[in-house]
Amino acid sequence: MANQFGMAKMMLGRCPSCYYNFRSLFCAMTCGTEHSRYLTVKDTGTSSLYPGRETVESINYNLAGDFAERILTSCRFVDLNIHIFFKE
Repeated sequence: MANQFGMAKMMLGRCPSCYYNFRSLFCAMTCGTEHSRYLTVKDTGTSSLYPGRETVESINYNLAGDFAERILTSCRFVDLNIHIFFKE
């Protein structure tokens, strides 16, 4: 998974706390053991790579307000439009 963070590292790496918080968020989404507590599948589709298999097309990812606030606060001074990562 470390290789998948290349773009995020480029964009957020100037602020270690911002990068760490983003990685924590992403890792919980992809590797968490209790997805049912904070993830719901919004849309599904059919895999073009594996015919007959269902794919997840979009999700709702529910964050605690204080965690979301810590992420945004830690990234506040990173010179980019951080909102591209988060959609309300």
